[in-house]
Amino acid sequence: MSGPSTRLGERACVTTVELDGNTLFFPGLDIYVGTRVACLFDYLDNTDYKKETKYSSKYLSENPSDKVMARAAGGDLEAFVEVAIRYLSGCGMNKSPEGALYQLDVLTNPNHGQGPYFGDTAPRELKAKAHSCAAQAYLNKVFIPPAERASLAADERRFTRRDSLRVGINEPAARFTNFSNALEHANENAKLGLVSPAVLTAGFLLRDFGDAAGIDLSQMTRSRRFGPLWQTVTRRLDELYAEERIKQIKIAKNPAAYACAAEGCGIRAEERAALRKCAGRCPPDLKPHYCSPECQKKDWLRHKAVCKPGSKGRIPGVSDQPKAVALGLLGIEDTSNNGGPSTAESTEYKPQLHALPPGPARTIDIPTPGTSRGYISVTSNTLEAGMMKYIREEMMKPGNEQTPP
Repeated sequence: MSGPSTRLGERACVTTVELDGNTLFFPGLDIYVGTRVACLFDYLDNTDYKKETKYSSKYLSENPSDKVMARAAGGDLEAFVEVAIRYLSGCGMNKSPEGALYQLDVLTNPNHGQGPYFGDTAPRELKAKAHSCAAQAYLNKVFIPPAERASLAADERRFTRRDSLRVGINEPAARFTNFSNALEHANENAKLGLVSPAVLTAGFLLRDFGDAAGIDLSQMTRSRRFGPLWQTVTRRLDELYAEERIKQIKIAKNPAAYACAAEGCGIRAEERAALRKCAGRCPPDLKPHYCSPECQKKDWLRHKAVCKPGSKGRIPGVSDQPKAVALGLLGIEDTSNNGGPSTAESTEYKPQLHALPPGPARTIDIPTPGTSRGYISVTSNTLEAGMMKYIREEMMKPGNEQTPP
């Protein structure tokens, strides 16, 4: 068989250096390892990165790109996936998501038109890995930096893939098409039972896309196109929420008190109404409460893992699609009253705080040496949280310590 790699005459010269006396370091080795883990492993696998790095270094040294490409030309299907990983990572090959897709077509696209298709006879696991790599390649095209677009356009002309030539890199529809293709491959991967980190990334982007379009994603389990992918997303969300609930199962020193979730804040109250809860999509029992917008912002990096897991925010050239287009892509029906355009904002969602009801008192503890408890408590139903923390800081300054009577 004359494989794609042979026809293009790709060659690679790689410089190696000693990493730890036993492991050779290849330029881009860390990205190669990360790409393998993202595309070839199940997201539940507990990867030993040190072990994986040593394995990858040895494999790269024993299997230079020319050798792997020759195997692909001879019909070795695993070699096609390996070459794709090298194209995606830029380790041992020039970095090219289009080159990766060109290799993967023989396993994932029966209509690629560039030669034989082996997806019908390939082992299930290998085919799943190929779809995972293809999903990652299309996502790379969606998020490609402006400075690399010219190179991608040149690769699209060089590899002459039908799917890429239909829509040029500079066309407005290009990123939307690449996003749709990424979801298709991620969905196929989910059907085959291997849910890789790359596939979960695509799934969470699907969630962000639906949010931006104002779509009720509860229908996604019945989606004509991406039902299996959405099921993996909801399953992962359930896992994340369960993990968070386990973390939060602690015996509070004062079960009647509610504390601001921001680490180090110290503001607490007897009534939860004195604090403001996150208005995001996190489950009600996992919603953190804050004394101020500043504390919510401070805590967002931690809480984002629960409120918006896997989110990349707005998808360039994709998030602004009309609701009708989004519904068509997702394969679900419009359940709005009039079927009109969505009123949802297309900007990246950022949870807001609900309005603070007036009245409930809040308390802050101020360290006070010599007291029976080691601190005194200041309670107010008029002072803002920021002012209460300012008072604490001032009273803790040297020379301002309070002496108990």
